[in-house]
Amino acid sequence: MIEYNQVLREQFVSDEDILALSKRLIEKNREAYEVLAK
Repeated sequence: MIEYNQVLREQFVSDEDILALSKRLIEKNREAYEVLAK
């Protein structure tokens, strides 16, 4: 989540960039979430 928080701190980053980063993090962590949900 460090990566995401760093983006939020940068005021010049667009909403589209934040959404793209969020989607990337969700995809990266999806398998871990599925394992924890069992």
